[in-house]
Amino acid sequence: FLLSGCSYSAKVTQVSKEELAEYNPKDFSAPSPAHSSIERIGNEDDLIIQAIYYEMNGNYKKSNYFYNILFDRTGDMEYMFRELTTALYAGIDSKNVSKLEKFIQNNPSNIQLKRLLLSFYINKRENEKAKKIGLELISQSGEAIDYELNASPNILSGDYQEAVNLLSIAYNKTYNEDILTKITILLANYLGDIDGAISRLENHRKM
Repeated sequence: FLLSGCSYSAKVTQVSKEELAEYNPKDFSAPSPAHSSIERIGNEDDLIIQAIYYEMNGNYKKSNYFYNILFDRTGDMEYMFRELTTALYAGIDSKNVSKLEKFIQNNPSNIQLKRLLLSFYINKRENEKAKKIGLELISQSGEAIDYELNASPNILSGDYQEAVNLLSIAYNKTYNEDILTKITILLANYLGDIDGAISRLENHRKM
């Protein structure tokens, strides 16, 4: 959409559903489970330092490499969660997704880890699994981030009206302009409701 003069005029631009489904996994905090009491291996401190160093500097792929080694050598679940988180940030696969699924089955109240799993499902286009766990998150937390996350698999599977419904709830909780942009693009580009998109923008401007 382009704005001209004092009112909105809609100029429809093509935005792919993959772009619309994008979200920032860093918008929700990483899980921080309790430390394991497993006896530390000899060079574990060196590996931890390297993992944390690369993570702090945004080199998630290298950080993931070291967390992988740490988890393989110790079996410490904290390292598994960090491996999964850095894999997500790096945009790479993780061999531990099935272990995360099993952990969540035994710990269904852990919202942060469910968000992590949902993000992997979205990246793998496992839309039905993502929708299922997304509904669980919404019922547990009611937070805007979970409505926005759950919109992504609906966009990717072509359920655009449901995505608009979910994003609208997230917007009403936050009045976030990025969420509003997604809503208006979905309305105009994918649902053909240009008037509805303009109305949303005008209502936001009046706030």
